[in-house]
Amino acid sequence: TNSSQDPDFTQVVELDLH
Repeated sequence: TNSSQDPDFTQVVELDLH
């Protein structure tokens, strides 16, 4: 994921993907 766009959003996505 690209944390450069949205750190909070990306973090949630990473958890969702895992």
